[in-house]
Amino acid sequence: IMPADDWDEYLLLDPYEESRKEGRAQGLEAGLRAGFRDGHTIGKVKALEIGIELGYMHSIAVSSLEIMRRAVEKDDGDTENTTSKLAAEKRIK
Repeated sequence: IMPADDWDEYLLLDPYEESRKEGRAQGLEAGLRAGFRDGHTIGKVKALEIGIELGYMHSIAVSSLEIMRRAVEKDDGDTENTTSKLAAEKRIK
């Protein structure tokens, strides 16, 4: 028995094999392209969400530090000593 090298013999075994292979290759390529676009879009949205959260956290931290500075200055009125007090408090925590 000779190997089935002829195209007609493969066609007789499974007439849809070539179409299936071609469709699979096209589907994989289209899926990769669509997946890249979707991933890129989702990445942009997530980056925006994270940026907003970080901005919010930063503003809370800055506001809290300003409130603490004002409270310390109000207590003793000495601004030079205030900075060293805040640094000392930071080292303790």
